[in-house]
Amino acid sequence: METGNLNFWTNYMPHGQCYLWRPDILWLNVLSDGVIAIAYFSIPITLYLFYRQRPLLPFRSMMIMFSLFIAACGVTHFMGIWTVWSGSYGIHGITKGFTALISTGTAALLWPTLPKLAELKSPAELQALNAKLQAEIVAQQTVTENLKRTESQLRTFLAQAPDGIVIVNKEGQIEYANDMMEKLFGYTSDELCDLNVDSLVPGETRNHHSADREGFFAHGNVRPMGIEQELSAIRKDGSAFPVEISLIPIDFPEKRVVLATVNDISARKRLEEENRKRSMELAHVARLNTLGEMASGLAHELNQPLTVISHNCETAISIEKSKDSPDLEIVEILNENNDSAQRAGEIIRGLRHLIRKEPGDITLCDLNSLIVSTEKLIRPEARAANVGIHFFPAQDLPKTVLDSIQMQQVLVNLCRNAIESISDAKTNRGLVTIRTQHIKPNTILVSVLDTGPGIAENVMKDLFQPFVTGKSKGMGLGLSICRSIVENLGGTLKCETEKNKGTTFHIRIPVRNKPAME
Repeated sequence: METGNLNFWTNYMPHGQCYLWRPDILWLNVLSDGVIAIAYFSIPITLYLFYRQRPLLPFRSMMIMFSLFIAACGVTHFMGIWTVWSGSYGIHGITKGFTALISTGTAALLWPTLPKLAELKSPAELQALNAKLQAEIVAQQTVTENLKRTESQLRTFLAQAPDGIVIVNKEGQIEYANDMMEKLFGYTSDELCDLNVDSLVPGETRNHHSADREGFFAHGNVRPMGIEQELSAIRKDGSAFPVEISLIPIDFPEKRVVLATVNDISARKRLEEENRKRSMELAHVARLNTLGEMASGLAHELNQPLTVISHNCETAISIEKSKDSPDLEIVEILNENNDSAQRAGEIIRGLRHLIRKEPGDITLCDLNSLIVSTEKLIRPEARAANVGIHFFPAQDLPKTVLDSIQMQQVLVNLCRNAIESISDAKTNRGLVTIRTQHIKPNTILVSVLDTGPGIAENVMKDLFQPFVTGKSKGMGLGLSICRSIVENLGGTLKCETEKNKGTTFHIRIPVRNKPAME
């Protein structure tokens, strides 16, 4: 065939001519190119469908270039089939040139991608990472469940706490209130969370409370409120009740809140008032005891002259009757006087028997426990006088047999004297200290110290005598009674004082395992 006049687009001799149109060779090449072309076309389609399902896979550019390269290869093989019957070798060359460009670009993009491809994990590594990730997920789920359980337990604890618990933000808005707060104030939890905490405070102290809250948020630390001062809260019905409040600041990254515990001390106040009344009754008993001692002394003193009168009357009657002519009128008068003296003596003996000291409740007593109960009795009076009471018990103090009622009377009297001494001095803050010591081998020492002005010298020398007192309204009988009680217990009561530095009373009691012999 002549080729001199053929140009780029002119049909040349078909490729089948080269096969001499032998069917076996021709169809072997045609079918092979067809299968290869179909396979090449299916690969980019499959990659496209796969990439749609996993759009976040890496190497997107590489995937596109590889798909174009495979598709171009398929076109090249399709053109190989076309040229078997049509000699369009110019078009065939163009498809090969396009395939060459795509393959070159793909290769150029592949080389920089190789290090990244090398970093890809193997199936075994991916399986290990997946197992590790699953373990972390399980651990995270466990932690989350534990946190939920802890939160549930904490909420249950807060809800069932014996004290009212409330959480307040900087503006005073209540963010949480437990069940006890509902019982204390009469509001529901939702109603409390709609309130400002200032609305639970009496109106006369509300402004002061707001200022205190702002100061606490600025410089907050854990502290109690209401232990040294009276605090009141207002219920939903408007009634007021005394409370003690403890504040705990809690800092979160975004803000600070305060957790407040509210304790209703109404029962304690009632108990303190009852103890105060009991203390007054005990003081009244002490006064009655003093009057009893006075009556006993008077009875003893009156009984002697009455006895003398009776004896003299009997002697005068005997003398008068011994006369030869006794004066019967005088004898009658003397008999009447003797009968009156006898009758008066019987009355006085009956009075002495009535007021005679009978044995009290003699038991084995723990003085430390007795002092603790005594401290509770006098605490309201001390608080009213702004006087503190400190007790330092000896740990090795033995028990001893004594009349606990009389011993408590002595302790109450000494403590009340100390409180009154401090109160009369008008000091800002006084202190009464009680100490116990075991002075071996068999003595207990109880000391009552105060920070009062001390006892004047003219009073000190006759301090334990009846009717001697340094108080403007005192009768001077308490210390005399106290010393009598202590001495009846086999002990001693002594006093030490220093001007403007206070007074100390020392009680020494012997240790006994059984009552003393009468």
